[in-house]
Amino acid sequence: SFCFPTCPDNGGRYLLGHGAGFEITSLSGAGFGLSGFDGAEAHNGITNLYADNIEITGIAMNGDTFFEVFQLDWINDGSGSLNDFQNFIANSSFTNLQSVRFEGIGADDNYFSIDNINLSSSSVPEPSVMMLVGIGLLGFVMRKKI
Repeated sequence: SFCFPTCPDNGGRYLLGHGAGFEITSLSGAGFGLSGFDGAEAHNGITNLYADNIEITGIAMNGDTFFEVFQLDWINDGSGSLNDFQNFIANSSFTNLQSVRFEGIGADDNYFSIDNINLSSSSVPEPSVMMLVGIGLLGFVMRKKI
């Protein structure tokens, strides 16, 4: 078995990162938000291999870059429970993103596990709503001139 004494366990499937991060990118060109995720160490019995932290890097639709680091507890809470994973909440900067990258940091190989990534779509006003707002502003300007 790869993991010793046990792999993190949340009762389902999850992603195990080994010496590399991964990125989520919008393929449609629409922005999205990240509100949180579940993260855990990848226990393999060699403590200098699993990550101390998970770092997320978000790139907004306007090109701004945001970073946040989440500290893992290094506790192998046991097999068969949800306790191995910690729930992390991203700060409010992680909205209207074009991409977000997750990476384990602080160890030789940076093993980490991740699950339940909470993404949301950015709401874009419908063209008809924008047209109504424009007509309202035009009417306001015209009324002021009269």
